[in-house]
Parts: sequence; C-alpha cells; structure tokens
Amino acid sequence: MKSQIENCIFKYKCEALWEALERTEAETIRFCPECERNVYACHNDWDLAEHIRAGHCIALFREDGAELALGEPASAYPAYRTPAEPPQLSEALLANYRKADYVFRYGQYSTKMKIGKKCDDLAYMMADFQATTAVFITPYNPRGELLCQEENLERYERFVDEIKMIGKSFFYGYGGDPDNEWPPEKSLLIFNLSRREANAIAKKYEQNAFVFVDQQAIPELVVTT
Repeated sequence: MKSQIENCIFKYKCEALWEALERTEAETIRFCPECERNVYACHNDWDLAEHIRAGHCIALFREDGAELALGEPASAYPAYRTPAEPPQLSEALLANYRKADYVFRYGQYSTKMKIGKKCDDLAYMMADFQATTAVFITPYNPRGELLCQEENLERYERFVDEIKMIGKSFFYGYGGDPDNEWPPEKSLLIFNLSRREANAIAKKYEQNAFVFVDQQAIPELVVTT
C-alpha cells in the first residue's frame, strides 16, 4: 500500500533511519547495507524531483530538518504552500548585488557578466551547449553573513557535488566586489535550470539572491523567495 508523505508517494517505505545508514564521502548520500543501494537526502521539491527521475532511494526531510520518511518514491506532487515572504533586503545591499562582477571560466578564458547588460560570450556558449537558461549561484556566506574560509569551502564542495550529481553542465566562477570591500565568493554558472529550480537551490544554501539568464543573455538579479 502506497503511503503519501507530504508531497511524495512511496511505493516502498523503509523502517531504516538516516542516522543508522553508513556514511559516504558526500554529506547528502548514505549507503544502505541491507538493500546495497545509496540513499539520497531530499530537503525540497527540487531535490525530490531529481532523485525520482534518477530512480534513487531517498530520505525525505522537513524544512526544520526532521526526518519524515525513507524509502523508494513512486511520484511527487507540487507542494501548495503559502509563498514565503521574500527577505527584506536593503536598497544598499541590492545596489551592491547589481554592481557586482559575476565572472565565469570557460577553458582558458574568463568572462565577466554585469546585471542588465547583454553578455555576448555567454550567448555564444549557451548556443553551443543548447542551453535555454543559465544561473549563477554561490553557496558562500549565507544570508550575507561572512563565514570563515574553511566553512565557505566546505559549503562550496558540497554544492559542487550536488550539481555534479544532477548532471547539468556547469562552469566555475566567482562573484566579485568591484570596490574590493567584500571578498570574492566562489560560484557556479549552471545551464538549463528553471527559475524555480534555481530559487530552490538558492533557498537551500540560504542565499539572498541569484543571477538568472534566459536566451537573451541579459543577466537578471532575482531575490530568493
């Protein structure tokens, strides 16, 4: 009998607990010795949809970190929740985001994007990779709180591992303050994420905003909701 858990229907629900599974090198993946399968942590609808498409076993968590269920999902449904209020960002902070340099590397070359200005190099890249969207996100400094380098690098490595796992084309980069008042933040330029998927990632990594680009190749600053 299928059991519906929030926005997920399980065709097989396991009694194992996430904490009891064997740890792996990735924080979001654990190994079940009984089934001899990896189990993937899901904290939002975007995670859930990706792992269902991949046929993975999952551990489903609430937003507060409480474990809801573990097993093999059958399908997912959109979560109908009251939209969260967007973070109250000051005009000064938004102005800093808009004037920032968003730099990504492709091969031996680096390209700088600016909010509201068409990026021809990115347009050519998107055409080459048949990409309809590009998203620029950093996991550094959640909610604008400056973390130490070790903490930021740990978040970044986890972020890169997750993007590799979903199989999207991506390129390394960084966000930079042209006035050098804020240290550079390692980031990724990711192709073919929807605006909703990008918002889910930004929310997961507690980012105030991210950069979204459609086929017009004009970077847009989007406040995370």
